[in-house]
Amino acid sequence: LRVRRLLAVLGAALFASHPVHVENVVYIVGCADSIATGAYLLAVLLFLRATLKPVNSRLSVWHYMGLLLLTAVSGLCKEPGFTVLFFLACSEIVLRT
Repeated sequence: LRVRRLLAVLGAALFASHPVHVENVVYIVGCADSIATGAYLLAVLLFLRATLKPVNSRLSVWHYMGLLLLTAVSGLCKEPGFTVLFFLACSEIVLRT
């Protein structure tokens, strides 16, 4: 009876430690990538729509708040998302010269 219990414990330990559900983990990591990319692209789109207007190219307080919020969302999902403000500064230099 002890051998069966030992085999049951070993089988349960193997089942608990074996990565049977790897695709679920990959899906969760992929969601973070998608959210970070989406927020990054929305920040770029918001910036370009606000600055490429022919009438008034100044950003309002709401634009700055939106950019900071989208940068935070993108950066908290994936660390490269924090580079969006640097990218926008570089694109501003390129577009204005």
